[in-house]
Amino acid sequence: MIDVNELRNPAIRLHGLAHADRRYALFYDETNNIRRLHLATGSFNVETLGCFVLGGVAQAPGASPIDLGPLRTAARIQPTAKELKFEHFGKGDFPKVLASQKVRAFLDWVTTQSLLVHYIALDPFYWSIVDIVDSILATDDAAPLQMLAPQLKSDLYQVLRADPEGAAALLARFDYPNIGPDGREPFLNALLAVLEAEEERFDHFSYQMLKGVLQMGRRAAALPFIDDEEPLVLIDAFFQFFLERVCILKHADHVFDTEDVVAERIAELDLRDGGRPFRNYRFVVRSHDEPGVQASDIVAGLLGKMFSWIIETDVETLQETRAKLTPLQVETLRALSALLDRSTNENAAFANSIISLADQRKVAWLLQS
Repeated sequence: MIDVNELRNPAIRLHGLAHADRRYALFYDETNNIRRLHLATGSFNVETLGCFVLGGVAQAPGASPIDLGPLRTAARIQPTAKELKFEHFGKGDFPKVLASQKVRAFLDWVTTQSLLVHYIALDPFYWSIVDIVDSILATDDAAPLQMLAPQLKSDLYQVLRADPEGAAALLARFDYPNIGPDGREPFLNALLAVLEAEEERFDHFSYQMLKGVLQMGRRAAALPFIDDEEPLVLIDAFFQFFLERVCILKHADHVFDTEDVVAERIAELDLRDGGRPFRNYRFVVRSHDEPGVQASDIVAGLLGKMFSWIIETDVETLQETRAKLTPLQVETLRALSALLDRSTNENAAFANSIISLADQRKVAWLLQS
């Protein structure tokens, strides 16, 4: 038995989610769902680690049914297309997508329909390595450093992201995330060697802080989040993020696109709300019967393009690309930024970015520039 309040209340307090009890109809789709990330023969099991996005459109109580007709007309979608998909609106990387008149038409339609957007964006690579820092900071000696955790995680991520293939080989060599007592010191020494080779990436303070924390980990009695785990399995499913949305926004109605594995896992849970059976979600049988899910496919695709491109792009290239955007691209970017602002102003729970601090800053700069 799982009480949804035990899952939602800590998150509400931690993030100050003042409007988590509001009632909405939330529709979902997803993009870049690799379903499982593991290490095989010293490399990742997937070639491209795009940013996973679970999200879509949201309606306030009493809203009119979602009407895709005006969107089909404005975006000139062929009548033969039984359902709307992101691929009908834009292709290529994020800057190319911004150049699509159809994407601009979609953003205008969302506004006309009085819809909001919501999402979880997760960088699988970042999510896979944060337990290293969290394990070290879980020790008593490191407790005073907890406030620096986001920066330390971001810095370690930047070190390993500089050479993903090398990072995968290093992690696989130590059966990460099952390091164990015998592998602890050699593993951290290997990370220190990588950090020292990348010292020029950091200012002196950041470099010394991360180096000191990794050295501290060698003296730890235990590293709880990277011991006794399944070797070489970095992510076994994205199931927990579906469950998180259901629990945090427990008064909303959640409509997910077909996802059999996730649906089965949630169905196996005995969800309760104060002892009463709890269910506030459903998985659709056919997405072309659900206008909200079709619109959510476009939202998830667009945000997946944005987050993936920003994560893969260095600051200098980001600035150069922004300076060269056409008027249409600028207008579309501003329309997207305004929509995201309007949505998070309505409810901060509508946005959750599980990406490095450095990448969060790039996202904020691009959307505000």
